[in-house]
Amino acid sequence: MINIFLCDDTPLQLRCIHDFVESYMVNKPARIFDYNSPTDLLSGLSEHGADIAVLDISLGQANGIDLANECCRLAAVLL
Repeated sequence: MINIFLCDDTPLQLRCIHDFVESYMVNKPARIFDYNSPTDLLSGLSEHGADIAVLDISLGQANGIDLANECCRLAAVLL
């Protein structure tokens, strides 16, 4: 099962990305997790683990690049 994490602070964008990924993953074993904040995504990462993350670059006060780096750091610790 592939865990796909999506993070965008704009609900409409998040829905569009989710729908696109979902249509691409039809008949493939995948779970899609939607998050609207970096904090929620990081909590989900420790609970489920992510194989793929699609991150918004600008997340309000946060930065998608920094979030990606934190995900990699946490993933290394979780392994």
